[in-house]
Amino acid sequence: MRDRYEVGPNSGNCLHATQIALSICDYYEIKAQPMFGVFMALNKKGYRCFKNNTPPDQWPPAAWSVGVMLEEPTEHTIGGHAFVAAEQDGEDYIIDLAADHAARPSKGINIGPLALPVSEAIEVINWAQAGVTYVWRIGQTYVAYSGGTSEWTPPWEWDTVPNGYQLERNQPEIDDMIRAIDDELTE
Repeated sequence: MRDRYEVGPNSGNCLHATQIALSICDYYEIKAQPMFGVFMALNKKGYRCFKNNTPPDQWPPAAWSVGVMLEEPTEHTIGGHAFVAAEQDGEDYIIDLAADHAARPSKGINIGPLALPVSEAIEVINWAQAGVTYVWRIGQTYVAYSGGTSEWTPPWEWDTVPNGYQLERNQPEIDDMIRAIDDELTE
């Protein structure tokens, strides 16, 4: 299916991957909705720095992370990383078919597309820059997501607005963007 939709590891478009995941969930009658938030993939040393709130400019050379932070949404963007929040048989999942965009094997970050049970997160932290953040360990790689869970609040509803995020912007219309991409891909 990824080949059919031409979503490859270097396409850089999480919205396409989100549409594919939503289509799969719909086919199997899995309750799902598009979400957005912060995504990070880190190697072991990077995760230690992240967890300790060490500023990135103070990380040792072997500590690595790749991710998408919240930013001011512009036309055709959502201001974060798109993925799917799904629920099946009482279990909540985060599904991210674009997670492999962050793979950096030479830096110790090895991941592919993900379907992560929220109950299997190894840690839940309240990271100052992203709010409630769930962390999973996949081999020697750590992935962190904010968003997709009931504890997460979109930035336009936060008491303190993240740097660069402007509340006068309209809430990103993720569903409309995904439908437009789906229409474009099926033409």
